[in-house]
Amino acid sequence: MKEIILQLYQQVLKWNVNPIIFICIYLFSFLPFYSGIFLILKGSNIDRITFREFRHFDFSKISIFNSMTISGLLVNRLAWALPYLYIEIFGSNLPVSIHLAVWIWLILGIGFFINRLRQKSGGVAHADPRKK
Repeated sequence: MKEIILQLYQQVLKWNVNPIIFICIYLFSFLPFYSGIFLILKGSNIDRITFREFRHFDFSKISIFNSMTISGLLVNRLAWALPYLYIEIFGSNLPVSIHLAVWIWLILGIGFFINRLRQKSGGVAHADPRKK
């Protein structure tokens, strides 16, 4: 097992991707990720939420026409994508399969997030809540 890890470590160094930097970016992106969620909730005028409510959150309560909510969405998605963008920006001599895997992961992740937001909001995400 130790030999496999050593071989993988040497391979990623050859690709100019430092796994320690990747892990650090991944860990440090937690703060902006959850700050984005906080901005989304704050922009939707949700001041208090329990952990149970957070896990089973009703997305219809989100108002996406608020600048704070939009900022929160952008911060949240960028923080989620940062470690993978590190691979794309600083990686060199990567096989095409790695590039494809990273971009498919990014596109699917963002697509599923938007789809979930639309489904859970019941189409409210398309209507301006100020117009009644």
